[in-house]
Formats: sequence, C-alpha cells, structure tokens
Amino acid sequence: MADFWHDHFSVNGDDFYAKSTMTSWDRDVIRGHMLGNFHELLRATAKHPAMLYYLDNYNNSSSEPNENYARELIELHTMGVENYYGLALPSEVPTVSVTDTGGAWPNNGLIQQYYVDNDVYEATRCLTGWRVNDFSDGGNTGEFFYDDDRHDRFSKNVLSSGFSNFQANQGQSDGDNLIELLAKHPGTAQHIAGKLVRFFLADDPPQSVIDDVAEVFYTNRNASNQLKLVYRALFNHPDFADPTYWQSKLKRPFDTVVSAMRACGTDFTVQPDDDDSNSFEYRMDDTGHFPFEWRAPDGFSMHSSYWMSSTALVQTWKTVDWLMDRSNSGIYLTPLRVDTLAYFQGRPNDLTPQGLVAFWMSKIFDVNPPGGWLGDPVFESAVTFLRQRPESPNYPSWPADKAFSIEALEENNYPYYWHERLRGTVSLILASPYFMQR
Repeated sequence: MADFWHDHFSVNGDDFYAKSTMTSWDRDVIRGHMLGNFHELLRATAKHPAMLYYLDNYNNSSSEPNENYARELIELHTMGVENYYGLALPSEVPTVSVTDTGGAWPNNGLIQQYYVDNDVYEATRCLTGWRVNDFSDGGNTGEFFYDDDRHDRFSKNVLSSGFSNFQANQGQSDGDNLIELLAKHPGTAQHIAGKLVRFFLADDPPQSVIDDVAEVFYTNRNASNQLKLVYRALFNHPDFADPTYWQSKLKRPFDTVVSAMRACGTDFTVQPDDDDSNSFEYRMDDTGHFPFEWRAPDGFSMHSSYWMSSTALVQTWKTVDWLMDRSNSGIYLTPLRVDTLAYFQGRPNDLTPQGLVAFWMSKIFDVNPPGGWLGDPVFESAVTFLRQRPESPNYPSWPADKAFSIEALEENNYPYYWHERLRGTVSLILASPYFMQR
C-alpha cells in the first residue's frame, strides 16, 4: 500500500529539497495516513515541504501564480485525466448532485461532473501563499507556512459552473476548502478506485470492480478508516479471487527483488559507504525502478507492459542473481546452502536434483502441490538445468532421481560443483513466470 501511494503522490527523492524530508514524507504522510481518510491524506501531502517544493507551490503567489501543483492535484492526485472535459467553459460542463454542504460546496447541490482548464487556474489562485517556513526571522522550521501577503484575496470558482463558490478574503481556507472539494468529489472516487484495481488486479480490469470499489470510497468519504474499507472492498471482491486474473500482473523490478529476498531469506540491509550497498543501488538503478527516483510527477508505471522491456527484465534478473551469488569472506548474503543442508541433513537419500528443486520451489512459492511438482514445466526446466553434464566429457549428466552427498554440496566438490548449481537453479526459478508474475 505504501508503494502504491508513493507512486500516486510521486515525489522525486533525488530532488535537492526532497532529500532531507523524504523520511518524514514516508513516515508522517504516506504511512501515517494510508489506512485512514483520503481527505486527510491529501491535505497532509499538500502541506508537506517535500510536495510544496517538488511541484513549486512554495513559489505560488498572487503576483506570480505557479500552477504546477494545482494541475497535478487535479489531474493526478484526485479527479484524474479521465474526468477532464477538454477545452470547454465551466458553464458547458455537465453537473452532478451532491449532498456535501458548507465550505466551497455549491448551495444548489450541483457540482461539475468534470473539470476544465479554468478549474486548474482557479485552484492555483486558491493555493497562493501556501509555502514553507524557510526564513531565518520566522523560525526557519521547514514546516508548512501560510503567507497571507502572497494570497489572492478575490473570489474564485472551482467546479461550480463558473459561479463563485470561494468567497473573497477567506485566506488559507481557500486551499483547505479546495482540497476537501476535490477529495470528496465523485470523480475522485472513480479515479482512485481505478488506479487501485489496475495496480492490484489487472491492467484492464472489469469496470464493475472499479465501480464497486468507487462506491465504497465515495460512501465512506467522511469515515476515519475510509481507505481501509476501500482496500477490504477490493481484496474481498469476488473478482479478486477469480483465477482469470491470477498472475495477470508482472511484478515491477523492486517488487521482484524484495520478494526474492524474502522468499530466500536474504540477510542484507542497505547501508551508507558500503560496497555491497553501492553495488545493489547501481543494479537497481539499471532496472529503471530505483525507489523514489521517478522524476515525472505521475509515479512509476503501474502497467505490466512498461516493465516487459528486455532492459527491465534482464537487469532485474541480474540483480536477483547477484543477491543469490554475493558473498563476503565466504558468507553469502542469501543462505541457500545453509538452508538446504539444514533441510536434508536428516534425509540424505532425498537430496536428488528432483528433491532439491522441489524443496526450493515449495519454499519460494509457499505451496506443496497435491500431486507433487513432477511434470510441472518450471520444475522440469530447473531439474534439467541442475543435472546438466559437467564441462568435462568424462562425467555424465546426473540422474534426476539419484542422491548426491551432503558433503559434495557443502564443499562444492569438482566436477559437479553442487553449491554453484544450487545458486544458479534458485536464480532460474526466481526468473520464471511463476515468480515474475503476481
């Protein structure tokens, strides 16, 4: 869930102003609100220095309006491009009836169903004066600061068919009311629900699932646990358990790498000024999915097709392979040999190519098929790889059902080098469609 919201409210962590605030952004904004209310989450993102700097709202004033944040607030964070009505006047936009009242909600209960460019311009005016306290004579706290001298004090209209729904001289309330208006708009429910369903279920999911999730989002727009209820509606939806959608999404590179580390018990923590950490970071950068470093405000792509390129796939495989192979003074980051020896110590007769592959596939995928793995295409491919003939023609391929000694695995003896074969085999399993898809 944190990964989803980091992409939805994308902030480039390599940005000069974001670097020192990313810990707070992750802890206080994303993780602090991702199980709560979307309005509260949206408001927290709008007032955090990472976002204020990243999309330039800290520099938005009545004399020099900057629409970067206001545009992304509407197009990405709330209503989405699917609710854009094009080059039209506000009075030409269809309306929908809402029951919300007060603040910027129209008195007649009708609000624009879609937004137009004028709504972006007016939203920009609402957010003037929202900046960061970065001046020495004001405490230099680095926190949100409202500067009334930079605020546009005149009346404004957003999503109200051109009629003023933001009265003059309301100060910071203009921005607060704007955020509530957008967070609780029916179009926002559809946009967020669509992204969640496409992220977790399928790139092209049934509209009925999106509608069902959107209804829960909108109905509970004032609930303190709104988002938790939305996730439950999605994950408990009948279509979520439909085998039609199983493995219809490709894992993104970072997801693949982290899940491989979890499945195989990799003991590795990224640290500053550390050779392994530097190598790991370089490799993740090559995959195109280095965390928090997507420069555009739309976040890393959620569509599988984007990550189907040869570069992303190959570099992901290379990163996983490095994690399986990397050792320091003989101590491997991933204890494949240690775990294998522990399992087969009391059952040496089972240490065959078939037995070893079955053990690791069951461990990685957390399942034991009722009929066993024999005949499964990934299983058979991994067994064939593990038992291949050594380079020397004097030695044959090892029989699939013949045990080899625990000592041969422990000592990585010539000519079969079982420990090396073990690591290569596990890397092969992790590169299979079974593991690359979720």
